[in-house]
Amino acid sequence: MVEVAAKLSQMEVRKSEVPVLDLLRGVMPVMVMMSHAALWTGCGKQLHGVFIAGGLAVDVFIFISGFLMLWHYLDREKKERWEEMATWRRFWQRRFFRMAPLYWLVLSTVLLAHQPFSAWVEEYHRLYPPPWMDRLPEVSMVDPSMGVGNALSHFTFLFGLIPKWASNNPLPDWSIGLEMQFYLAFPFLALAIRKWGWVATVLLLTVIWRVSLDRIQVGLLAPAGPWGWFPMPTFLPLRIGVFLTGMLAAGACFNPRNGRRFLWFMITSVAVAIWHNKWLAFPVAAFFGWEWLSGRPVLSGVWCMLVKKVSILLRSRPVGFIADCSYGVYLWHVPVQLCVIRVLLDAGVFAGRSSLERFALLTGATLPLVYAITWVTFRLVEKPGIALGKRLLCSSAPLVASGSAKANT
Repeated sequence: MVEVAAKLSQMEVRKSEVPVLDLLRGVMPVMVMMSHAALWTGCGKQLHGVFIAGGLAVDVFIFISGFLMLWHYLDREKKERWEEMATWRRFWQRRFFRMAPLYWLVLSTVLLAHQPFSAWVEEYHRLYPPPWMDRLPEVSMVDPSMGVGNALSHFTFLFGLIPKWASNNPLPDWSIGLEMQFYLAFPFLALAIRKWGWVATVLLLTVIWRVSLDRIQVGLLAPAGPWGWFPMPTFLPLRIGVFLTGMLAAGACFNPRNGRRFLWFMITSVAVAIWHNKWLAFPVAAFFGWEWLSGRPVLSGVWCMLVKKVSILLRSRPVGFIADCSYGVYLWHVPVQLCVIRVLLDAGVFAGRSSLERFALLTGATLPLVYAITWVTFRLVEKPGIALGKRLLCSSAPLVASGSAKANT
């Protein structure tokens, strides 16, 4: 047992790593993909749990994003002073080159295939109506046209601020626009925590979140509220509470040995998650439970062996693979699903099949294709994009250092 404990101490997580998030990142896009498969094949009612799990998966993504941004801020604050604008620029540049290259590629694909994709979506909804089909308004507030303004709003990530364009193409990119808003706001949030403290910042963000939800209506079937309307929660104040759950988790887990602090941060994070969606509390609480258990310096018996085996799993190549593919799977799965359904319909494979059989056929045909395309674009687009961002950061570092030196003289 001593030998096992020694091996576990050697496997201690570095400050820049939280391996359990790799597993969450890898599983969540599959949940979103299965949710959309249920939608396209008309079994949203039969597979209601699968259908609504897609929304929960996006919330978990938002939780992860809030966690990672604050985690890296805490990890780098000794080397990168957040009072300096150069640090903000480096942060934004890193996030831009992580998100933009692949998104632009998938978005370009969807824009080029806009006409057939739009026709297919209408056809699939007629063949296999979603649960809300008979309740859609006669005149939609969403603009489905793909004009220059619409395209520019997407390429600049501003579409989430414009209700008519916030969710008007087959991609589930509403959360991408939301994510970029969070990145833009994050340095201000980090400084607020430092200057005002956690309590004041949490209270302020909670008030902004709840007031926004009360005054702004969200949903295709919802009427406009006093402050407006969005088809999806693409406006940051509408989801800042979910980002906050992740930030609280980072604040707790960065210093897990402070038991009282960890407990209060956990309670607050889970409470905010419940306030948003009771189901979100389960993955958030499970995350805290694992971080607490795996961070114990002394474990014995069954618990020690369990932590060892799970830790090995979390660092395994399969988990690393699905984590690397998570962003690509999230972006590529809908265009691939639309094309696969077209092939299956034209081949008569769906003829006479039940909705559950259609769901199984679509999922089985789509999953390997999506991962194959994702892995290729991860190697050829995502990784080179990240590397380019790092090279630009390195090339600008001497200039920043020179500017700082001049400012100090």
